[in-house]
Amino acid sequence: ARLPTRFLSPPISGQPISMERCQLLLVLAGLAVALSGCGGDEKKANDTPAKLTSQTVTGGFTAHETFASLPDAGLSADFSAQLTAYFDADTLNVRVDGQVTLKDLNVSEPQNFSVIVNTGEKRVTMHAALWIETPIKVPACTYRIVEGAPPMETIKGLLKDKLETRKPDGMEGGYRRWNLDVPELVGLTGHVSMDLDDGNGLRKVYESLRMNSTIGTEAEATFAASDVKVGKPDAGLFQAPKDWGECVEAPRGAA
Repeated sequence: ARLPTRFLSPPISGQPISMERCQLLLVLAGLAVALSGCGGDEKKANDTPAKLTSQTVTGGFTAHETFASLPDAGLSADFSAQLTAYFDADTLNVRVDGQVTLKDLNVSEPQNFSVIVNTGEKRVTMHAALWIETPIKVPACTYRIVEGAPPMETIKGLLKDKLETRKPDGMEGGYRRWNLDVPELVGLTGHVSMDLDDGNGLRKVYESLRMNSTIGTEAEATFAASDVKVGKPDAGLFQAPKDWGECVEAPRGAA
């Protein structure tokens, strides 16, 4: 497969553009975990609403991405990953650690990566090692401040209002299913569906997203959980560790 030129340009943080898109998809998977909630509520009624609950979820992730804009129009890439997502319901912080492989780009070595979303600080931190050689020196750790994001308490109130009063939309494979439309956020639109068991354990997330930017990509992704543990993660997980080195701010205005 030909390596798209988008993969060779240093975008948001200097990392290959589709890796950042894959990281974005994985963050959304982590946020979907947050939206679903998986808690200690043992009610067996199939119409029980979800609950916003701290947890750690491990599972497999697959994604297919299609490039819609020139010069890479029509090209596509497939990702697979094993990941662990941490969610703190009190702070709304999310961390995703994983190992991703790009199936169609002759990249045989999996890449380790981490993404941390500090909702209260409106900050997203990304860490990844490069999987292709480049003459440009690229920092392994970058961050960006999401300007205009609502305060954490506002987001928490909206989540509780939407989730804890909403019954499931139906059943799928014996699990309760919720269908959510992604609002227009920084050029991102789409649909997310989530399957929960009777104990509110997250079983599956499906995402169909369109990034309405100059890149103009479309992506479909599925996350299937293999292990779910309810409980508040260590707060230190949501801070960049020292061995990541210096974290450099991503260029302002990058998409």
